Amino acid sequence: MDITKSDGLTFEQWMGMVDSMLIGICGLTSNDLPDASWHDEYSADSTPREAIENNNDYLEIPSELLGE
Repeated sequence: MDITKSDGLTFEQWMGMVDSMLIGICGLTSNDLPDASWHDEYSADSTPREAIENNNDYLEIPSELLGE
C-alpha cells in the first residue's frame, strides 16, 4: 500500500489502511497499540507499511511477519 495523505486520504481513511495491515500481520488494530505515533506518521506522509515499520520498536512484530 503505497498510498499516503498526499494522495488525498483523510487521517481516518489512512488509519483504516493501517488497521487492515495490522490485523493481517498480528491480529491487532491501532486501538490496541495506543503508544504508537500514528498521527506523526500520517503527518510525515508515510505509507501505512512505513508507519508500521517505523513503530516496530514499540510494536515488536517479528520481521518475518513484516516481510523484511
